[in-house]
Amino acid sequence: MKKSAQVFAIALAVVSTALFTNRFQDAYALPDDQALNTLDAKGLRQGHWVITANMAHQVGYAQANSAVQEGNYIDDKREGVWIMYYPSGNKSAELTFRNNQLNGEAKRFSENGVVIAETNYFNGFPKGVEKKYYPDGKLWTEFTWSEGRIKGEAATYYPNGKLCEIGNWVYAGWSGEYKLYYDNGNLYKSESKPLVY
Repeated sequence: MKKSAQVFAIALAVVSTALFTNRFQDAYALPDDQALNTLDAKGLRQGHWVITANMAHQVGYAQANSAVQEGNYIDDKREGVWIMYYPSGNKSAELTFRNNQLNGEAKRFSENGVVIAETNYFNGFPKGVEKKYYPDGKLWTEFTWSEGRIKGEAATYYPNGKLCEIGNWVYAGWSGEYKLYYDNGNLYKSESKPLVY
């Protein structure tokens, strides 16, 4: 009895997977010369993949075959630009991978498609200038990443575009000259913060 239940469960899983794969591939059709969600003879992911809510065990998506993310694999490693999606189907991020690590430009989007963050990555770590934006797309803050930490000039802006504060950020705080402004652009205070190395 137990063995027949196991055989039935395995058969049901195989049939369900086949039906799901057919519906999934119909929903995300690629040109005839490209296959979708392909494993090679070694079981490594290759080519273009669309990861669905069901595959990623994500909740909040309208359908089990709703795309959560998509991009290319080479030998089971993410390569190139990957696109992430909100449950609504709108794009939430574009991330660039090389050899399965974030490498290159990364953009995050609001639900209505406005860029809300831009960062560059090198070997999985942020590097260079990162910018974050208000929901209307105006610049909110910018700072620099170095050696995996925020280090260097950093600034924040009011929603009207005027400078709010500027200074040198080192590891966990302001270091050296620091200026804070009113939202009309007038200087509120300027001070020298303790130097941090």
